[in-house]
Amino acid sequence: MHRVDELASCDIGPSGLLRISGIKERYQRPGYLEALDRTTLWYDALATDKSTILICPKLRNLEAPLRTGVAVDGERVWPRIKRFARHDIVTLPRAGREVSVTIEGQRFASAVSAPGRDLFRGSNAALFISKDNDLGWIDEYIRYHRHFHDLQSLVVIDNASTAYSAQDLSDCLRDAGLRASVVLRAPFLYGPRGRRPFARTEKFLQTAMFNLVRLRYLAEARGVLSSDIDELLHTPGVRIFDHVQRGAGFVVLPKAWRYTEATGPAPQSAHRFKRDDSRDHAPKWAIRPTGPMGRFSWDTHRLEDFPANGLFRRRFGLFWHCHSTTTGWKEHRLGGKARALVPDPEMTAALGAVFGDATTDL
Repeated sequence: MHRVDELASCDIGPSGLLRISGIKERYQRPGYLEALDRTTLWYDALATDKSTILICPKLRNLEAPLRTGVAVDGERVWPRIKRFARHDIVTLPRAGREVSVTIEGQRFASAVSAPGRDLFRGSNAALFISKDNDLGWIDEYIRYHRHFHDLQSLVVIDNASTAYSAQDLSDCLRDAGLRASVVLRAPFLYGPRGRRPFARTEKFLQTAMFNLVRLRYLAEARGVLSSDIDELLHTPGVRIFDHVQRGAGFVVLPKAWRYTEATGPAPQSAHRFKRDDSRDHAPKWAIRPTGPMGRFSWDTHRLEDFPANGLFRRRFGLFWHCHSTTTGWKEHRLGGKARALVPDPEMTAALGAVFGDATTDL
């Protein structure tokens, strides 16, 4: 099954109450507050058997009105809030069809989303967030990971793409040969980039969406791979979804940059070159969500509330990070390469096994 799903979100913009930034002004770049989501109270309300879960951006000053004014099906409840670095999860001790909050006499409400775990139960799944990435790149990502890792299902968090519709994206996932997929429409601000050491502190969306997907869809998957559209997992002789069936069921692998000789955006299949300083220091991971590590929060490069991610870092493979598979939202990713490139025969062979000897048209 392949479908497009919506979020049961709540925006309190008309109340005039705004989320405050937790970052001092000297660490905010120009346009910082405009990029900060100041009015979304929760991204999604999710039903369970006996409770309702709200997945929220960091509540900050909005926690107090939520505590005192939240209701399920019109009945006031007292929330339990678990705080993370870039999102909060609120558990309401009642199941229902509607969640509402009253702020200074104004009522804001959303429906409650049904869980979608049945669609992904027992499957080899991946997730990533995407905005306007070329559909051909998404097709290549799927074809590569199907070939080498038996990828079977995918959740794409679509962050307000305008280059195509959510249905066009869903059709792409279906045509790429997946058994199941969800395009989850997430039309929210991605979040601002602060000055160091607060570069990611208020980028709420991605981490919150990862944990929404964990709870709503992938908690019963056979395995889950976290890698972006520009990252191809290379583990010679090992299928990552088989590997995480062992032991604790969690592995962290390094990344290394790979390049194309083309200028401008390019598909993954064009990236057959490397250079001496190709190492990327931000790892990615795969997990068996039904295993002992499944209870931890998912972050982009680690399990957030687990203190020993480094114990699970391995060297039997790596993610090839394709430098020019980008829409240009990170300016340093486009343009000429400062150092000489040399062919990477290992990557060339792997890409050739999936896409043929010639690179995809640029």
